[in-house]
Amino acid sequence: MTEEGSVGPVAPLPAEGGPPPAGKGGGAVGRGLEAIFGVLFSPGATLTALAARPPLGLAALVVGVTSVLGAMVSVLGVDLPVPLGPGPIAVWVLAVVAAAYFSWLAAAAGTHLVAELLGGRGRATGLAALLGVAQSPGFILQPVLLVLALARVGWQWAALLALAGWVLALDVMAVRRSHQLSVGRAVGAVFLPGCAAAVVLFLLLAAMIALAFPLVQTIPWPEPW
Repeated sequence: MTEEGSVGPVAPLPAEGGPPPAGKGGGAVGRGLEAIFGVLFSPGATLTALAARPPLGLAALVVGVTSVLGAMVSVLGVDLPVPLGPGPIAVWVLAVVAAAYFSWLAAAAGTHLVAELLGGRGRATGLAALLGVAQSPGFILQPVLLVLALARVGWQWAALLALAGWVLALDVMAVRRSHQLSVGRAVGAVFLPGCAAAVVLFLLLAAMIALAFPLVQTIPWPEPW
């Protein structure tokens, strides 16, 4: 108080649409954590806000970290006949992370294509960002899965089903927000690419077997004893 009934200078309010004041979530880390918690506990409003400014960098970080967690769960939660050294574990983790990034981008491309065929309008990069942050449930359920595996309680399948269901529900919401589709069409955009990929793989496998079978018959196998 400077005088009776008056106050000292007041800091000006930030302009509308400008950055938030320091200490109020204005940092990149704070905004990232806020987005992740929002996707986990308030997905509708959070995904709608993220669709306006898709956080592709945050999505890549979420995919990378959750895939590392999944790789560690697969290593530490399984009884192996021979203990693995640091080298093989590192190679396995890198392979899982590379597969996770490939599947994320492939899923985003396929889902974007199907969503546009179903009448949706949106950007592939925006959808990729939302599908990436939709992997956030792994931050909660991957550690739970590891604890269950180490405790040998036999409930790992329940955690896996919960993780898959949670992520798929977020994927559908992400497609709806990014491409303005109905629930039914968003579900189709999420599931049709996977079904198409499964059909293609089945046809390729059947073709390989059909081509290899005549060759196998020409091999002079040794006579049985």
